[in-house]
Amino acid sequence: MLYFFLGYDRLIYKLSVLKEKRMIAMIIEYCQKALEKAEYKKLEDGTWYAEIPGFRGIWSNGPSVEECRKELITVLEEWIILKLRDKDPIPEVDGLKVEIKELAVA
Repeated sequence: MLYFFLGYDRLIYKLSVLKEKRMIAMIIEYCQKALEKAEYKKLEDGTWYAEIPGFRGIWSNGPSVEECRKELITVLEEWIILKLRDKDPIPEVDGLKVEIKELAVA
């Protein structure tokens, strides 16, 4: 299991992603699946724009498609962290689900 603190309230949360032993691998797989849904466009100025449909606020821009993709990965990772911190829902991707569950602390 992966446990971590969110915010200043010192409550411990459990990050559940299907199976306990594969949690980190599942988060990586989740990001990869989300990135497979990315849509790229070459803009008139020669730069690239990318977004992931269904992931509000996830977009990037770069001078090459590779730089654009790298930025998109960073944005996605930061977005997931913020969603977890704020206890906001995270969209399911190809059957993969990231959610937090509050645990009782003695």
